[in-house]
Amino acid sequence: PALTDAASAWGRDEANETQSALLDASLRHGLLDARHTLSSRLRDLTAEYRKLEAELVTPRRAPGLWEDVGFDQPLMVRGEYKKPAMAIPRRYLEAFDPKAFATTGSGRLELAEKIASPENPLTARVMTNRLWHHVYGRGLVGTVDNFGRLGDHPTHPELLDHLSRRFIDQKWSVKAMLRELLLTDAFQRSSLPSSSAQAKDANNDLLSHVRVRRLEGEALRDSLITLAGKREDNMYGPGDNALAAPRAQVRRSVYLTIKRNTLNPLITTFDGPKPFTTVGRRDATNVPAQSLTLLNDLFVIDAARQWAATLDRTQPDAAKVDTLFLQALGRKATTAEQAAAERYLTDLKTAHADKPAMVWQDFAQSVLNLKEFLYLK
Repeated sequence: PALTDAASAWGRDEANETQSALLDASLRHGLLDARHTLSSRLRDLTAEYRKLEAELVTPRRAPGLWEDVGFDQPLMVRGEYKKPAMAIPRRYLEAFDPKAFATTGSGRLELAEKIASPENPLTARVMTNRLWHHVYGRGLVGTVDNFGRLGDHPTHPELLDHLSRRFIDQKWSVKAMLRELLLTDAFQRSSLPSSSAQAKDANNDLLSHVRVRRLEGEALRDSLITLAGKREDNMYGPGDNALAAPRAQVRRSVYLTIKRNTLNPLITTFDGPKPFTTVGRRDATNVPAQSLTLLNDLFVIDAARQWAATLDRTQPDAAKVDTLFLQALGRKATTAEQAAAERYLTDLKTAHADKPAMVWQDFAQSVLNLKEFLYLK
């Protein structure tokens, strides 16, 4: 009777807290069946509801601020917050425009308009230079975080001005700018400089060839996940825990959860920046810890194991070697590499006589340690 009364009250929208709790517990423990398929009438109503729901336009919201009457903050000389000095009017950076904002609000909108103004000489140039840095390995201004007097001078100032104007004309579209940069002749050049280029452009300031650079930690991690055949390409949703077990890490690094005290060890070892400050240009170190990580890290070992498991066991060894080289390096093994692989496989088969699966796992891991795999040419 209590359950019946609770269901009746719920149908009349009069159920109290106790009755709601009873119904919830009954549903969770299977005492009540709430499947809409049990009733044709309910099934039709549900289908109609879903149809109407799909026709509704989903509202798009963005977080914002409620503007109130603004006030000027006092200057804290030498950080002495207990001794406030004169009030500083709301304005842009004084070095560029000392005039105060004509507003009764906070000044945030006026500041944003100043930063994104087509007349601002810095915003578009800084952003364009960062995009160039990520595409070519070095910005037109080498010090991407410093456009001031202590920073580098641009190698191609006219080009930087042109790209900045293009960036503004394209409505600040990062996608459009990247497309232009990636379709250039400079991006498609070889990484092997000619003798003339080595003599005249040793620092590659004239973009005579492509800069060879090591994969970033995130790209290396994504490559390992891809070769292992476990990459999930679904978009959005929760990311992987940076310290999760190797088999539980299946999403691209863009979905990796980053916290100050739980950094991914593989990415950190390969110069992933600490999330404490802005890092426009990462370090590119070459230290023993990186080689040791590729040999001993459980994530790398698990990736090699899963990658080796994808090989066709019926193929001869030479074909398997070519398969691994094609997948990791984009080319087949050379004659010399096949000969070296044959000798190495002979040693591995002797060492792992009782564990044949370890033979190709170890060989796959050796491919992951090749400089050609770790560097972008």
